Amino acid sequence: MSPVLSTLLLLAITVLLSAILFVMVIGFGPAKARPTLGLLPAERKSLTLWRIAIADVNLNEDISNYKVMVFHGDNIVIGIRTVKNGTLGEYTHNDTGKLTMGFIDLTGNGRLGRGDYFTFTFSKVPDVLNTFKLSVLWANDDSELISGSFVT
Repeated sequence: MSPVLSTLLLLAITVLLSAILFVMVIGFGPAKARPTLGLLPAERKSLTLWRIAIADVNLNEDISNYKVMVFHGDNIVIGIRTVKNGTLGEYTHNDTGKLTMGFIDLTGNGRLGRGDYFTFTFSKVPDVLNTFKLSVLWANDDSELISGSFVT
């Protein structure tokens, strides 16, 4: 084998190994920090409207980095939804009528922050006591950050 060909082959192998190492190192970069947040206790605004507000959050993250789920008792009734301004989901039950869940970005900045809140509006006054739980999830891994509940 000629010296020129050997040098080119060695150079090609070096470039290939460098590229593989670069991809591996980029993949092992630092994980995105998980935020911590607090919720205020659920507040009954009327016979058919409850509100759970954000008390505090330690990271300035876009609302799309959060997801939510709603439970009625132990049952998931509104599956995982990405947080956005407006209606997030609906659920209908004989005792409660239609439940509409929404989110209000109070400042309109697209970031989850103090004062933003989730709404739970029923189409009728619930007939019996029902327990609902809001679970706020971190979108990176769908792990629960915090939950809040209320009883109708």
